[in-house]
Amino acid sequence: MPPLQNQFPSTTKLHHAYSLKIDDQFHRLEINVVISHKFLEEFKRASLEHPLKDEFTIDEDKLLLFVDLKGKLEYEEEKRASSALLEAYKEEKKKDSPRYPKNILNEETGDRLRERLSTLRNMGLRYQILCNQVSKEIEALKEEIEKEGKDDNEILYIKAKKQREKRSMETKTVTSNTNSIIPTIGSPLVEITLVGKGFGPVIMTTHEQFLSSASVVLRKMLDETSPVFSVDEMKETNQINGKKRITFSENDKKYKEIKMYNCFHPTTFTRFLLYCENQDLQDRYANFKQKLLEVNTENQTKVNEAIEQLLKTKEKRIKEFEEKVEKYKEELVQTLEKCKEFDMDRLSMLYEIHKYNELEKADKLLKARKKEIDNFYKEEISKTTELFISQQVNRKDQIEADVKKCEDLLAEIYPKGAMIPLLILSDLLQATDLKAECIKVVSNDFYLYKNEESLGSKLLSINTLGQVIAHLPIPMLIELQENVGYFFPKSLIDTELEYRKGMFADEYRDKSPEELIQILEAGNVIFPDILKQEIDRRRTRKPFVFLDPERCSPFLKIEEDGLTVSMQSHKRYSCVHATHSRNYEGWNRWYFEVTIVKFEEVYGSSISIGWDVERTSFDGPVIGLTPGKRNKYGYSWQSDGLFHFEGKGVYNNEKFGEGDVIGCSLNQDEKKLIFYKNGEKVTLIKKETNRKIQEIKFIQINDEQYELFPGACLYSAKKNSNCILKFNFCGPFVFSQNQTKLFEPYGK
Repeated sequence: MPPLQNQFPSTTKLHHAYSLKIDDQFHRLEINVVISHKFLEEFKRASLEHPLKDEFTIDEDKLLLFVDLKGKLEYEEEKRASSALLEAYKEEKKKDSPRYPKNILNEETGDRLRERLSTLRNMGLRYQILCNQVSKEIEALKEEIEKEGKDDNEILYIKAKKQREKRSMETKTVTSNTNSIIPTIGSPLVEITLVGKGFGPVIMTTHEQFLSSASVVLRKMLDETSPVFSVDEMKETNQINGKKRITFSENDKKYKEIKMYNCFHPTTFTRFLLYCENQDLQDRYANFKQKLLEVNTENQTKVNEAIEQLLKTKEKRIKEFEEKVEKYKEELVQTLEKCKEFDMDRLSMLYEIHKYNELEKADKLLKARKKEIDNFYKEEISKTTELFISQQVNRKDQIEADVKKCEDLLAEIYPKGAMIPLLILSDLLQATDLKAECIKVVSNDFYLYKNEESLGSKLLSINTLGQVIAHLPIPMLIELQENVGYFFPKSLIDTELEYRKGMFADEYRDKSPEELIQILEAGNVIFPDILKQEIDRRRTRKPFVFLDPERCSPFLKIEEDGLTVSMQSHKRYSCVHATHSRNYEGWNRWYFEVTIVKFEEVYGSSISIGWDVERTSFDGPVIGLTPGKRNKYGYSWQSDGLFHFEGKGVYNNEKFGEGDVIGCSLNQDEKKLIFYKNGEKVTLIKKETNRKIQEIKFIQINDEQYELFPGACLYSAKKNSNCILKFNFCGPFVFSQNQTKLFEPYGK
C-alpha cells in the first residue's frame, strides 16, 4: 500500500491554469486545466464594475462647474462640444492631480461629463452653493487678469461673463426690501426749512410721498402747497414736477407763548425724516430677527439631510456591489460545478481548490471595495458638512449685518432718554404710526421721562399723554399717584388706576369663590381691597339655596343670612329644612356642610343633621325616627353617636360637638349617603361577620321615589342653653380637599 501522502494529488496555480500531477508506484500522470480566460475576465468586468464609477466628489463637481462656466464665458455659447469639455476638464485636473485621485475618465467621453452637469443642476442646494463658490473664483480670476494685463481673448471672456451675469440678474434678482416705500415716478421733492431760536435756517430735502404717508398734517400742508419750478434744479435733480417748499419756525405767532422743547430742531427733524423714509423698518427688523432665528436651526437640518442622502447612496452602492459579487460567486459556482460533473473524480479536487481560491478572491474584492466606498463617503460627508456650514455662516453673517443696521437705525430714530421732542412733533403733525412707536418707547422707559418738564408741554395733547399712561404697569401708576414732582396732570394717573381697578373687579366677578380664596392666599395681590370686597360680597350675598322659613319650627330662629339657625326654647324637638330638595330623578353628586357654632353638651341635649323627607309639621319630629309623607323616613347623624334611619337608631360611637364641621353628601347615581366629620368619612354602622368587624361608611337609600331635604333637628334639655348651627350650601367649604373633586356644591 502506498504511503498516505501519495494518495492526494499536488496542484500548482499558474494565473488561471491549474496542474494536476500524480506520481505513485502504479502510474505517473500530469494534467493541465485552464479555465477560459475570456469567460473569467469578461464575466468579472460585467459583474464586478467599480461601485463608485458613477460618483463624483465635491471637488470634482466644483471643477466641472468651473470648466463649464469658464468655457461658456470664453466662447459665449450655451453648449460646447462634449470633446472640448472633456479636454478642458482633463487639463484642469492635471494642474492639481493629488486632489483628484480617482480617475473615472479612462474609458469615458465628454458625454459622461455633460450627463453629470445635467444631474448636478437637479441637486438643489449643493448645486447653488458650488455655483456661488465657482462664480467667486471666476471673479477672482477676472481681477487677476485685469491686474496682470492678460491678452484680449481672456478679457473678452470676462466681458462676456458680465453680460451673462447681467441677463441672469434681470430674471432672478429679488430685492430684500419688498415692503419699503419707494417714491413713485413723478413724486416731487419737498424742501423743508427749519428756523428756531437756537439755530439758523436749516434746509432738508425728501420726497412728498414719504411725508404724506406718515403725517396727516404734512399731507394737508403739501396738498395746499404749489411746486416751484427751476430749470437749473430740474436739470440737476432730473425732476420734472418741480419742488415744494414748507417751513417750520419756532418764531411763528401761534408758538409765541409756547415752549417748543426742540421739536423743530434739525436733529429731531432728521430723526423724523429717517422714520418717514423707513416706515417699514420695524417689519424689516422683525423679519431679519426671524430669519436669524431660522438660520440657526436651518444649517444643521440641511447638513443632516445632505449627510442622510449620502449615507443612503453609500448603502445603496454597497448593497448593489454585494448583490453583484453574490451573483458572480453564484455563477462561478454553477459553472465550476458543471465542469466537475463532466470531469473525472480526481479532477474534482482541482475544481474544489479552484473554487475556493476564486471565492476567496471575490470576498477580498468585496472587502476592498467596501473600504473604498466607506473612505469615499467619509470624505464626502466631511466636505459636505464644511460646505454647508460655510454657506450658512455667510447667510448668518449677512442677516446679522441686516439686524445690526436696523438696530442702529432704530437707535438713531428712537434715542434713549431723548424721545419727548419726537413725541411732541409726531403728535403735532398727527404722524399716527410714529406717535404709537414713540408712546411705546417712552412708556417702556418712563422712569427716565417722568420728571421731564416737556411732558407738560401745551403742544402735547391730553389724549397722547393718556395713551402713555395707559401703557404703564400698575406698580408704577401707584408710585406716581403717591409721589409729586412731575408736570403732567395727576388726574390721568387717577383715571387710569380707577380703570385698572374696574378691570380687576370684572375679572374677580367671573371667578369662583374657591379661586378668589386661592388668589388671596397666594399673596402679591395688586389691589387687595378689590379682591376682599368681592369675597365679602360673595359671603354676604344670599345664596340660591337657604333655610326655608316655611319649613321651620316656630321654636327655631333663622338669621338674616338665611344659613344660620338657633334654638329659642327647650325640651322640644324642632326641625328645619332647606328651600330645595333632590329626588330620584336626578343623577348628580351633592355636598353641603354644617358648622356647630355653639352647643352645650348637657345630658339630654342633642343635634341631628342629615337628610329629611317631606313633612307637614316641624315641631316634634326626629329626623330618621319620625315618618313623614308617604310614611317614609329620613337619615340623620346625632351628636351623641346615634345614627337614625328607617325608624330606628344604631349607635356608632362617633360623636360631634361645638366647633366641629359636619359634611353631608348625596350620590344620586348610586343612591348613597355619606357623612363627614372635619373632612373625614364617618363609620355609620359596624357589623360582625365571621368574627370580623365590617365598617360601613355609607347608607343605601331604599326608597325608589325618594325626595330628600337638607335639614337639622335641635333639642335642648336645659333652659337658656342655646344651640347655633350655620349651613353652607354653596362653598367655599371648610374641608373641601376631596369633597370638591367628587361632589358639586348643593346650592350650585
